Amino acid sequence: MLLTIIFGAFAVLLFGAIVYTLSPWLINNATRGVTPTINSQSRDTELIKNENNQPLNKKTKIKRKVAIILCQGFGEKLSQNRFIYKGTANCHIAAGLAGGYKSCQFGCLELGDCVKACIFGALSLDDGQPVINPEKCNGCGFCVNACPRRLITLGHIKVKPFVVACNSHATLDQKKEYCKVGCIGCGLCIKKCNYQAIFLENNLATINHSLCQECGECSKACPNHCIR
Repeated sequence: MLLTIIFGAFAVLLFGAIVYTLSPWLINNATRGVTPTINSQSRDTELIKNENNQPLNKKTKIKRKVAIILCQGFGEKLSQNRFIYKGTANCHIAAGLAGGYKSCQFGCLELGDCVKACIFGALSLDDGQPVINPEKCNGCGFCVNACPRRLITLGHIKVKPFVVACNSHATLDQKKEYCKVGCIGCGLCIKKCNYQAIFLENNLATINHSLCQECGECSKACPNHCIR
């Protein structure tokens, strides 16, 4: 009986020694070709990739886009009406009626198609002026597509680009006649820009954001304050 116990204990010890010796080889072969699972703690230190498939570490701030309105001629005090519109409160319908009731054929019609298109509640009308809440805006672009006059664009919230808040290609005389805050194509912004990032296109100042250094000199030079 005693011999049996001693023999059993020796066998267990011998088996343990064999397993201990071979364990690195066994683990190596068992996990070959298998991608290791990353736990939640180590995942935080892993590199992630952005939309251009470039690696970013966890401290990199990913820029979020929000809607930007390219018009500031809201209300008849700033932009005249050609006639009184009493039809359906729909920008597309109003734009199709003799080109719209606004004297500016490029300006906001103030009827809120963009507001209705926003599913996040980020847009509202304040006395006809579309107001964007950047905290709620998701950058989906629904409002961009809803505007019949293409007066909404998307820009990064962390690095908000300077934009020309006007979309009118009318002549200088026409703009002065019916809008007090539109781009008049005076070229002062071009003269102030040291980076050749602004040019005139069809009577409208246009910013090349690939060259713009966000210095703000163009905004200071604009007499109608429509670069912001």
